Amino acid sequence: MEESCSRCQAVKPRDQFPTRRGSGKITRPRMCSECRNRADREKSLRWAERNPEAARLRYKVYEQRHNDVRRARWHEDPAYREQNKLAAKRWRGRNSDKYLPKLRRRHQEMRQAVIEMYGGSCACCNESTWEFLSIDHVNGGGSQARKAGESVAALRRKLLSHGSPHPDYQLLCHNCNAALGHYGYCPHQVNTAQEKLGA
Repeated sequence: MEESCSRCQAVKPRDQFPTRRGSGKITRPRMCSECRNRADREKSLRWAERNPEAARLRYKVYEQRHNDVRRARWHEDPAYREQNKLAAKRWRGRNSDKYLPKLRRRHQEMRQAVIEMYGGSCACCNESTWEFLSIDHVNGGGSQARKAGESVAALRRKLLSHGSPHPDYQLLCHNCNAALGHYGYCPHQVNTAQEKLGA
């Protein structure tokens, strides 16, 4: 059985039309499922344009309610979690022009917030140009943490959630950080020690 859509005028199989409501004794022209969905979306957009405050509140309540449900399901259902990861990956692939600038901006804001929290300058040489600064593990172990899967973004989130400078980390410039990693000491420290001895 086929039926004609009252909107697009296309003749389609009956299973591509929404289920009839009521007794069904009176047969009226109706929209196919695709046209019905499009009409409903257009109607919602028109309502949102006429009622921006009410729409904003409705969307906020809807998002909060469904985010709580999705968050609980994310933790409880591994299959749902993998499905969401794949969907997110596909979306990022299709929308890299929107996603990447936003991601870079968010990482930059997090990086600057960490730098400000740790005083804004190298703990060794007082370099304050933010492009030259990085977080250093005071007792070593940065490479082991990275091998264990701790990303730079995860480290920044951990430090910001701590709320104050963590004693196991310090702010160093790339030069001082690299020297400590390669040689076990920074030339600035050696020079300072020699100057003190000479004095």
